[in-house]
Amino acid sequence: MSKRGIGIFLLGFGIGAYIIRESLHYIAAFSLTFKTTGISNTMMENNLSLIPPPFPILIPLALVVLGIFYLVWSEFEGK
Repeated sequence: MSKRGIGIFLLGFGIGAYIIRESLHYIAAFSLTFKTTGISNTMMENNLSLIPPPFPILIPLALVVLGIFYLVWSEFEGK
């Protein structure tokens, strides 16, 4: 696989990991809010602060930065 392909893969995987991270966080807070008191904005905000995200933001951020690095590297090497 070329550097450009690896860069696009890492970039897409990092963005996907970020979307999954945030989605799982909101789903867990929503289910806790719905189970305890019903739906309200203030309870949702409180539960979001109580539940930690499933994994640190560092993982998707590192994948995105690494993907951008590979894409830039492939462009400089191609010239």
